[in-house]
Amino acid sequence: MRYGCHGTTDRHVDQGHQAGAKEVFFNDGDNLFLRVRSTGKAWVYRYEKAGKTIKLGLGPYPAVTQAQAQARAKACEANSQRGNGLDPKEARRDQAEQVRVAQLNTFERLARAWHASAKKDREWSEGYAEKVIRHLEIHVFPWVGDRPIETIPPTEIVRCLHRIKDRGNLETAQRVREAVQHAYQYSVDVGALEPAKNFVNKNTGGLLRRAELSCPEIVGIFRTMCACLESEKNIQISDMPDLKSQIASMVSAAPPGSVWTPADFAALGGRNAVDKALQRLALAGELRRIDRGLYDRPVVSRLTKRPTTPDYRAVLDAIARRDQLRMLVDGMTAANDLGMTDAVPARVTIHTDARRRSIQLDNLVIEFKQTAPSRLYWAGRPAMRVVQALHWLKDTLGSDRDRVLRRLGKILAEPVHGPAIRQDLIEGFAALPAWMRELLRELPSFDPLATRHVAPRERSPVTRGVVRKARVPR
Repeated sequence: MRYGCHGTTDRHVDQGHQAGAKEVFFNDGDNLFLRVRSTGKAWVYRYEKAGKTIKLGLGPYPAVTQAQAQARAKACEANSQRGNGLDPKEARRDQAEQVRVAQLNTFERLARAWHASAKKDREWSEGYAEKVIRHLEIHVFPWVGDRPIETIPPTEIVRCLHRIKDRGNLETAQRVREAVQHAYQYSVDVGALEPAKNFVNKNTGGLLRRAELSCPEIVGIFRTMCACLESEKNIQISDMPDLKSQIASMVSAAPPGSVWTPADFAALGGRNAVDKALQRLALAGELRRIDRGLYDRPVVSRLTKRPTTPDYRAVLDAIARRDQLRMLVDGMTAANDLGMTDAVPARVTIHTDARRRSIQLDNLVIEFKQTAPSRLYWAGRPAMRVVQALHWLKDTLGSDRDRVLRRLGKILAEPVHGPAIRQDLIEGFAALPAWMRELLRELPSFDPLATRHVAPRERSPVTRGVVRKARVPR
């Protein structure tokens, strides 16, 4: 860093730039400096505060005298602010905040700003966010949307709410009142409204909510009713746990690494209640939100002390349960899962019969590729990974044929999954390409003419026609 002298000229600037310094400052008087870097030139106001040098940018340096005059005027203004005990940098920040608040002067602008902030912070769904802003657009904005928020009288807000209530939509009126209340509180938080002028609260409009009873009170009422109606019977009603506790119990009882969707808890309550309970469990840290509608119980690694990456296979199983999809994993991933290759895929490609967006699991990307039904014959079957892995390894069979055969023999001899894979290969033997049939015949433990011990799987009309010639994506 170098410093020049008073009276900056283009010759001084060129000489300082040619000197090779990383950053050169030329003093032009009144704490006004011209900063020259290899990336450009700019006017800077420099001053000391608490023993630290503060630099305040005043604009670029074009080769005209008017820009220098404007920079000097800004430097004089900064000197005046310092003389009055103000920090020029903080004064600029306050001025920018005042300009931003002044642009949000109407109720509609403030309400839309609150809506955008709440949608991001509270992770609203698209449908719910659209419903909230639609209520304001229909019932509030036409009457008070273009008015400054501090000039809106309380009676105007009450009239908007009573218009909804008089049409018999009490619940809608309550929701609109809550949205207006949040918009007013947001206006206070950003400094657009004085706290004393925030008159909207839960009693505005005289909208009475339904009576809210706790679970023990509801159980007591049912006990009394049952005692009155059937006094001769001994009716026992137990205190039922809340939905959040029921979901937490199901998740705790499941094997580690399981992935859940709201549809898995449909028997416990309505969709909105389940979504809210899952959201609260995620906020409490008991569950982890993997993606939209996908949750798991995070497992902390003993080595890194951080949550481990979700298992992509559990994620795919959850999506298949929820959306009823047929999924076919790519060859490289299948070979890695079966231990037939050391290559680790950075992207898992899933062939499916529906269009879906990708899912990011830390450094692993699950990409869904829409594929014709004729290529999904092995989707979801026990031998799916074996067939896909062999397709991917086809070009290496010339040199690694013995190693591949040994690994296939171990897979088919595995006591848990081996019999199901062998039986599935026998059932779909006609759908395999000729080179793969010849490879499997070389296995001592594989006999395509063996007697089937289970009934043939029922196939849909689509798959029934592709058994003779099934094409598998690579």
